[in-house]
Amino acid sequence: MVTRIKEERMTTTSELKPLLKRLRLGYMLNTLPERLALARRDQLDYAAFLQIILADEVTRRNNRNLEMHLQKAGFDQVCRLEDFEQPR
Repeated sequence: MVTRIKEERMTTTSELKPLLKRLRLGYMLNTLPERLALARRDQLDYAAFLQIILADEVTRRNNRNLEMHLQKAGFDQVCRLEDFEQPR
């Protein structure tokens, strides 16, 4: 039974791969097995699962954009206001 479940998961992921790549969501494949396991474990409904995987993708894209902008601007390191000590 465990083998059958693993085969079903592999087939599903294999079938999703070209679709996700066509939609330019190929990086979702990196976290998909983990997110599917979470959805099964927590018995998430379809909308909750979709929200989680789309939020992951938005976060990934935002981080990628920030990295590209920082690199383009020539910053060696990121400094945030939170990193500075507050005067007493």
